[in-house]
Amino acid sequence: MSTDAVFSKLKQGLEASMDSLGRQFGGIRAGRLSPNLLDSIKVEAYGQQMPVNQVATITASDAKTLKIAPFDPSTIGAIEKAIQKSNLGINPRNDGKAVYLSSPPLTEERRKEFVKLAKQHTEDCRVSQRNHRHEALDALKKLEKDKKISQDDQRRGNEQVQKFIDEYGKKIDAAFKRKEAEILEV
Repeated sequence: MSTDAVFSKLKQGLEASMDSLGRQFGGIRAGRLSPNLLDSIKVEAYGQQMPVNQVATITASDAKTLKIAPFDPSTIGAIEKAIQKSNLGINPRNDGKAVYLSSPPLTEERRKEFVKLAKQHTEDCRVSQRNHRHEALDALKKLEKDKKISQDDQRRGNEQVQKFIDEYGKKIDAAFKRKEAEILEV
């Protein structure tokens, strides 16, 4: 393994944690309903648990309404039940052909809960990135110990790792600020 391989692996890990944060933020509704709000919901269909988007087409009719049109009309009840069991705080309604979700206005208290949830996801992302940093630093230390790089190269590598962490830390902060503003927007 070389220092380039260490940096490449670090960047991949940091990008993966940012992608995960984006998906988690997408699941937090902020006054607008988005199809990815349903990404974590599983439906009992055909004898197994399946993601909603694999048993239905999800479209945003407008900012406040989602239409979930099942591929098989017999799954409409299971979709409705799965949404009711989820912690979305939205009651589904159906017309026999599709399930509709309408976003009720968010209360101040509910908005604060969503901001708190976004902070938790942000902290989880930071923890993930710290773990990637430790892996990279340990890999550089091992390279130096195995005499594949010099101490100076290890020190420079450690500084480069910290630059990556700082850069991605700023990206995390920016993503959180955007999501917080979106949640608190009335």
